[in-house]
Amino acid sequence: MGDLLIERVEIYEAKLLYRQPFTISLGTSTYSVDVIAKVYDDEGNVGLGETSPSRKILGESEHTIEAAIKDIAPILIGEDPERLELIEERMDKAILGNTAAKLALEMAVIDLIGKRRKIPLWRMLGGYREKIETDFTIGIKKPEEMAKDAVELVSRGFRVLKLKVGTSPEEDLARVKAVRDAVGNSIRIRIDANQGWSVKTAVKVLNEMQRYDVELAEQPVKWNDIEGRA
Repeated sequence: MGDLLIERVEIYEAKLLYRQPFTISLGTSTYSVDVIAKVYDDEGNVGLGETSPSRKILGESEHTIEAAIKDIAPILIGEDPERLELIEERMDKAILGNTAAKLALEMAVIDLIGKRRKIPLWRMLGGYREKIETDFTIGIKKPEEMAKDAVELVSRGFRVLKLKVGTSPEEDLARVKAVRDAVGNSIRIRIDANQGWSVKTAVKVLNEMQRYDVELAEQPVKWNDIEGRA
């Protein structure tokens, strides 16, 4: 295969409406906006990359991501996508931070490599499973409502549930207890506080949640509290 070089980069938005409002400790939303990056080589192969911005967690919006991609894109033109490490270095030199924008471009370049080699990306990266298990996330609601949602999801075949928490210790414990009581002990439960707890609260709540066999906790404290997360 001769050198096929990156010819152009395109971006667009995809607005995804939720079936119902989705609440986490940081607020309630009714939709999400994903930014899609498309990277073409000079033979028409195209790689796709995607990122979902979050102002309150990552500090990036769809507008800042699109602006950053437009700023970075020119340095990709004429590059061999197979030289991925060089592309990553040049993106980092071109602009600080903006990790969501760089993620979308990196993903698109890697996908382009797979398309050119005519093999699935998961196989190119060394994977062997044709299926993977994922969890289903349940937003913050009253304990009985979350338990009802959990039972319905288990009936659809989901074996791993992630519960949004992060309001108050009493409410969060009640939510996890209600779901565990409703689905039994064979279902794996994870939680995500979306930075809703202080370190003191996180330690207290997580210790008490051990009785409900919680598999893992995501974002229990503020993202920049390095000492607290340690």
